[in-house]
Amino acid sequence: MHVATVTFRVLVKKDDLVQPMLGGWKEVEPGRARSATGDGPLAFVLTLLLALAAVYAGSEDWMPTATPVTPTAAAGW
Repeated sequence: MHVATVTFRVLVKKDDLVQPMLGGWKEVEPGRARSATGDGPLAFVLTLLLALAAVYAGSEDWMPTATPVTPTAAAGW
């Protein structure tokens, strides 16, 4: 999906994303550049909560412990 998106941006939108991804720098028109400062404390807290929820969901601590099944005697046919 990532490769398809980059290909779409290059072919359709005529926006080269490969060089900025590799070099970390993109030339833009004057006045269109924005600082990459983030969205502030609220975005940080929401991202942190989402990350903690993902770790908790993957830890299986929320799942009940499985009780071991005791084998029964084989049928004496």
